[in-house]
Amino acid sequence: MVRFVDEMKEDILVCNLLSGSFDELLKEPRNPEKIEIGNSYIVSIDGRRPIGYLHFYELSFDHMLELRYAIHPDYRGYHYGSALLSQATDFSFFKFPMISGTRLIIHPENFKSRKCALHAFYQEEENHLNQYVKYRNKI
Repeated sequence: MVRFVDEMKEDILVCNLLSGSFDELLKEPRNPEKIEIGNSYIVSIDGRRPIGYLHFYELSFDHMLELRYAIHPDYRGYHYGSALLSQATDFSFFKFPMISGTRLIIHPENFKSRKCALHAFYQEEENHLNQYVKYRNKI
């Protein structure tokens, strides 16, 4: 797990295109047994091989939950990002009934992440070209 985190920290795409500090996003959750807004989680394929992380970032004033994620370079191009976003969104709607939807903030040059968002049925916000949203009533 330590090697995985170190490799993710060294990935240029993660460092350049992810807003915020990767170290901060991967800090230990307050309560690892309970999924909470503000925590990050390592994502694995089979419970053993970590492929990325998911961060339930924050709930905005309009009750949108911002998600942040990254897939390890060895696992990009296999649709894990789209699957992660779809499952995380469905889970968020189930787990957090107070949210109206989920939001992704994606760097304009991160074409692969934008493609993942579209494959997971997120829509680009008209007035905010780096934001992708999926509303609860549109799942």
